[in-house]
Amino acid sequence: MEQAIAYPSGAQEVAHALAVAGFECFAVGGCVRDSLMGRAPADWDFTTNATTDEMKRCFDAAHIHWASTGERHGTLTAIVAEETFEVTTYRVESSYSDGRHPDKVIFSRTLGDDLSRRDFTVNAMAYAPKAGIVDLFGGQADLMNHMVRAVGCAHERFEEDGLRIMRALRFAAVLDFAIELKTAQALHECRENLSHVSVERIFSELSRFLLAEDGKRVAELMREFPDVLAPILFSDDAMSTNEQNGSAWENAATLVAKTPPDLAVRFAALFVGLFAQRDTASQGDETAHAAHAERAAHAACAAHDMLRKLKSPKRLASEVSRLVGLASRSFTPTALGARRLIAACGSEAAVSQLLMLYRAQGRAHVEELEALAREQAALGAPFSLKDLAIKGDDLIQLGMPSGSEIGSCLNGLFEQVVEGNVANEKSALRSLFFSWRSGISR
Repeated sequence: MEQAIAYPSGAQEVAHALAVAGFECFAVGGCVRDSLMGRAPADWDFTTNATTDEMKRCFDAAHIHWASTGERHGTLTAIVAEETFEVTTYRVESSYSDGRHPDKVIFSRTLGDDLSRRDFTVNAMAYAPKAGIVDLFGGQADLMNHMVRAVGCAHERFEEDGLRIMRALRFAAVLDFAIELKTAQALHECRENLSHVSVERIFSELSRFLLAEDGKRVAELMREFPDVLAPILFSDDAMSTNEQNGSAWENAATLVAKTPPDLAVRFAALFVGLFAQRDTASQGDETAHAAHAERAAHAACAAHDMLRKLKSPKRLASEVSRLVGLASRSFTPTALGARRLIAACGSEAAVSQLLMLYRAQGRAHVEELEALAREQAALGAPFSLKDLAIKGDDLIQLGMPSGSEIGSCLNGLFEQVVEGNVANEKSALRSLFFSWRSGISR
């Protein structure tokens, strides 16, 4: 697998600025891994035997701007034509008392020391044009074998930093790699180290894990590591035993496997699988339907609460909650059903996401419903009150006093448009408003 790696122009300038002064400078980590896999690196990181003060002098001499983003840890950020490159002094790290951060950072002049502290073999390779690929731990072989393997002792790597547990799962999902046996065993045995990691970092890795291209691989890892992943969601005793059992987790994995890589949809599939119960109510059984609606509301609230505990963005939590609440509803493949779908979702994106979820559930008539939704949206079917042809200011001009009654009236007009009783046109809505105000109809 030995091959030359092409640096982007900015990276060439950074490496040259150090090399011309006699310092070593190696591309390291993900950019080397991705280059060897034929993937475009998202960013380029470098490691060097130069100290931060020596780096500054080199960059200043080469007229390269730099920022002191992590100087305490030996890192400067070089800036070339608005591209940024992190450059870090070779280092080794001491003990990790908190299971997340090194107690102190010890700088080194040896590349091998630096590579030995990294997490996985495929991330512990370095490259420089003259030296070629430096691979001390078999990273190239593991790339060829599609394997995630810890550098050295897996237990030690996960004891040092609990976040590496989630990173292992994320790499296995995103790269479609297997996890080496001893590394997998350590994942199970060291899982409690995740408790030392901030929920923000866990959420970030969980999101990247769920966004892997192949939902089937995500599901396989869910089935293989429920003891690692389930506690992230079930972080307290609020969930019932039934919701934590293997059957519910299997339902979640099965549904996730069938979804495309959309984060809101994947999270929704996860929660629908965990909370949803099949609705056996007959069309006329109002009590059963009320119970079904209550379960859907409970699932939506639980999904929202879990995501907020993980410090997810508020918007994502709201999107997922809405999808979970709608996942058990049915919309007939008619113009009326399509308008109700549009109004329930509230946006074109949400309609698309809900239909993705319906496909994963194996619902009938999804394609027909999708076509009808596009048709009705083109005809002016409103997604929300902001799409209504008449506004609150219009009602005030028509004589309605300002206040909460305006909102109620707009909601009533919106419902009439959705149900097909009036066109979403200002003149038609004005006429209906006057009819209501005069008491002719309601």
